[in-house]
Amino acid sequence: MILGGVVSLLAALCYASMASVIPTAGSAFAYTRIVIGRFSGWLVGWNLIAEYTISAAAIASGWSGYLANVTGLPCDAVPVFGNVTINIGGPLIICFVTIIAILGIKESATINNVLTLVKIVVLLFIICCGFVLGDSANWTNQPFAPNGFSEIAKGAAVMLFAYIGFDWQSTLGEEAKQATRNVPLSTILSCLIATVLYTGTAAAVVHMVPRQDINVHAPLSDAFARQGYHWISGIITFGAFVGMSTALLVSVVGQARLWYSLAKENLLPDSLSVVHSRFQTPANAAIVSGALAATITMFVGLEALAVLISLGTLFAFSMVSNCVIFYRFNMTRKVVVLLGGVWTFAFISSVLIRTEAPWWTYLCTGTITLLFAIGIFFCPVHSDVGYLLRLGPTVPLLSLTFNIFSMVSLGTVAWQRFSIWIGVGVGLYFFYGGRQVHHRRDT
Repeated sequence: MILGGVVSLLAALCYASMASVIPTAGSAFAYTRIVIGRFSGWLVGWNLIAEYTISAAAIASGWSGYLANVTGLPCDAVPVFGNVTINIGGPLIICFVTIIAILGIKESATINNVLTLVKIVVLLFIICCGFVLGDSANWTNQPFAPNGFSEIAKGAAVMLFAYIGFDWQSTLGEEAKQATRNVPLSTILSCLIATVLYTGTAAAVVHMVPRQDINVHAPLSDAFARQGYHWISGIITFGAFVGMSTALLVSVVGQARLWYSLAKENLLPDSLSVVHSRFQTPANAAIVSGALAATITMFVGLEALAVLISLGTLFAFSMVSNCVIFYRFNMTRKVVVLLGGVWTFAFISSVLIRTEAPWWTYLCTGTITLLFAIGIFFCPVHSDVGYLLRLGPTVPLLSLTFNIFSMVSLGTVAWQRFSIWIGVGVGLYFFYGGRQVHHRRDT
């Protein structure tokens, strides 16, 4: 959790930098489109579509699973015919949350603030109880990193799924008050708070139950049940419902704004950029994106969904890191070559580390990566206006390096799926988005 928090915090600092100078809807898509170009922006937006939609589906699937455990109803696996089942509870909660998102950003924010406060109180209660009721021997009597650092890195990369709330926040730049101050500040604070709460919760669970005995399907409630405190399981279940509901609401609001931004750039149909006359929200985008997430939830399991998110998220993080560097130094040929060198040799170094190559190989490639990075420091500065841009390229270069290492840690299966998704996105751009842009210019 700590490694995932470091990766996310570095990315959050880059997001904060861009949000302070480009306070607009669209998040990483908008930053990349404005700083680098339309095609690169589309690739980021295409990956964010997968990130937002699949994360909403995964959260709804987990929500439905908890509902099934509490009520005993098979709402997460309703038999249709033969051995085929569908998830009913997940799509229903997505529809409900989508309606809230359409009603207006103020209404959504009020509900989200109340539920988030309840969630934080429950998590703090769980952490305190876990440290009081547990046994510190569960920390000290276990081998450190029994599966090796590569598995820690892979787990951290997958767990980025839990940290992407700050990315959703940056989609609201056009609707936030004092966006150049509030969006960066909320981005950094939300990431810090999430890291502390996640790390504390994980530490509390391991404090109560030995690592190898943790119930991965219900770790918190099972940990307290083992101690004989079954009444706490009810509080945990309530907290789980509240936590997933807030995450789902933020996800649905964020993906509606993303689809709206893509439609405004003529990369998606114009109807998705229509703002509701009464509620002043992108209602069409919310309905379409919510329907897509609900459909995925109905037919695809939680585990298959969660694995698909991380690589696209890390790609978006990396592109925002590029945007910070290009915004500060401008996209001159020298900067592009140096940053390309960082990408190339950081990737090679990460592959060598993952495959456990001789230490001197990744020491050499790591040194070359560092030399390319140092070269960027000596490029002429174009702009140092905005959050953290005065600190130079240190933060975005660290973020980029960590992102690349995490991307490589996810393995070949994730890269195969990512390649297919990117290929589909490239095809859509040239057969629809690119043609629409040229058609608009001609007319």
